[in-house]
Amino acid sequence: MRLLTKPEAEDFIIKLLREEGRLTTRQVEQRALSKKYRCPDSTSRTLNSMRLEGKIKGSFSLKEKAWSWWIV
Repeated sequence: MRLLTKPEAEDFIIKLLREEGRLTTRQVEQRALSKKYRCPDSTSRTLNSMRLEGKIKGSFSLKEKAWSWWIV
């Protein structure tokens, strides 16, 4: 398992969301684990930090009962 730096994790997540569209936190985490990547903090913290910085959008989906993330 490779621990990504914050910039590496952000680049990975942005590329992933551009390629696949809207994903839940669990889906992002599964894609990272399949490549043997780990975010510097938990995946949810990294995603929320990126949302607060305006790098991605996110909201809670009642349908999926999970946070959903996408590119601005």
